[in-house]
Amino acid sequence: LIVPASQDTAPDVISLFYNVNDETRLLGRVSRADSKLAWKTDPLPGDGYVDALARDNEQVYAVVEADLLAFNVTDGSLAWKTVLPDNLDSGENNLIIQDGYVIVMTMDRSIQAYEAKTGKEVWSRPLLSYARGLRVMGKWLVILDYIADGYDLNIFLLDPADGSEEHA
Repeated sequence: LIVPASQDTAPDVISLFYNVNDETRLLGRVSRADSKLAWKTDPLPGDGYVDALARDNEQVYAVVEADLLAFNVTDGSLAWKTVLPDNLDSGENNLIIQDGYVIVMTMDRSIQAYEAKTGKEVWSRPLLSYARGLRVMGKWLVILDYIADGYDLNIFLLDPADGSEEHA
């Protein structure tokens, strides 16, 4: 991930690192100003492989197995951690940040939204289809799903704050 820096310096980079001494994985922020490690997290849970990584101006969000973790972007400290109902779904764009919410799509065919600042679950929605990926269009979260008792994919526009559907 690229982290913007001040106007006169190159952006920093946050990446996954492997510690050969204890065979763990962790996130670290490399300062592009001096090419040094600005901070590193504690070892990540489980196998430490990051399934998805995203950030906003305050936190970096990582999904490792069924754990959703938020780290402070300034010092790498753990802000909060929550357990997802299942591992992150396969494919791209299954972890997004939208309007102060962290939104994930998991393998159990469901979508959950969490407050970005606290990790508190705000809403959850089961899916009928196996459609992959979350999309954003303006202020809306866009998903593909079946209508009950049907097998044609439909486009749904959801409010990221509460998961309600927009009706045209």
